[in-house]
Amino acid sequence: MEQVEFHHELWRNDTEDERGQLGLEYRAKMEITDVLPPPNHENRQVLVMAGTYMLLFLLGTSGNVAVLTTIYHVARSNRGSLDNTLIYVIVLSCVDFGVCVSLPFTVIDQILGFWMFGTVICKLHAVLENFGKILSSLIITAMSIDRYVSVCHSQRKWLRSRRLAITILTGLAFYAMITLCPFLWSFRARELVLFEKETAPLKLTRMTIEKCTMVNISSFIFTLFTIYLFIFCYCFPLSLVTFFYVKLLKRLRQHARRFKSSRIPLMRISLYTLAVACLYFCAGRRSGWQPFMLCIWNMPVT
Repeated sequence: MEQVEFHHELWRNDTEDERGQLGLEYRAKMEITDVLPPPNHENRQVLVMAGTYMLLFLLGTSGNVAVLTTIYHVARSNRGSLDNTLIYVIVLSCVDFGVCVSLPFTVIDQILGFWMFGTVICKLHAVLENFGKILSSLIITAMSIDRYVSVCHSQRKWLRSRRLAITILTGLAFYAMITLCPFLWSFRARELVLFEKETAPLKLTRMTIEKCTMVNISSFIFTLFTIYLFIFCYCFPLSLVTFFYVKLLKRLRQHARRFKSSRIPLMRISLYTLAVACLYFCAGRRSGWQPFMLCIWNMPVT
C-alpha cells in the first residue's frame, strides 16, 4: 500500500525536480543488496593471460634480482667502482622490478573481474606499471647516448662522469613523474553498477564491482594525453636510439681494424645494448609499449 501511495504522489507532481526528489526518497527507503559477479576463472582467455603475466612476473623478478646480485658482486670485486653502463643497468633493473611487482595485482583483477585493493593500492599500481614503462624507455635512450659518447667522443671524459649519469637519471625520473601526474592522480577504485533489479517491494538487488580506473578526465583530454605519451615517450626515444646506434655502428665498422683486443668487449656491449633496445621497442618488454598504448586508449574514462 505504501508503494502505491508513493507512485500516486509521484505522478501528481508537476515539475521534473520534484519527481526526481521523490524518486531519491523512494530509493532511500529501499533495502539494497549488493552482489558480486561470478569470477572469470572458467574463462580460458583470461586464464591464459593470467598465466602469462604470472610467468613474466616470476621471470622478471628473478632475472632482475640476479642482475642486481651480479652487479653487487662485481662492484665488491672492483672495490665499489661502477661505470656508467652499470649505473644505468642498476636503475633499469630496479624500475623493471617495480613493474613486475605490479603484475600480480593485474592477475587478481583479471581472474576476479573486479578490483579489491582500494584506491591507495590502485594509485600505487598505476605508478609502478605506467611510470616504469615510461622511465624504462628513457633510460634505454640515455644508455644509447652513453654508448655513443664512450666510443665516438671518448676524449670528453666529463660526458661519462658518474655525477652526470646520476643527474641524467634523476632528471629522467622527474620528467616521467611530472608527465604522468595528471594520468596517475585520476586513478582510483570506482564502483560500477553492472545490473540492478527491484526483486520485491522496497527491495533492490544490484550487481556492483570496483575497478581501478581513471575518473574526472574527458575523453578529449585523455586522447591528447595518450598521443603526447606515444610521441614523446615512445617515438622520440626510439628515434634517438636508432640515430645514435646507427652512428655508433658506423664508427665501429670504420675503425674495427684499429681496435686492440682490449677494446673488443666495448663493441660487444654496444651490440648487446642495441639488441636489448630493439627487443624493448619492437617486440615489447613483457606487455610492451604497443599493448600498453592500446590498453590506455581503450580504458574507460569518466
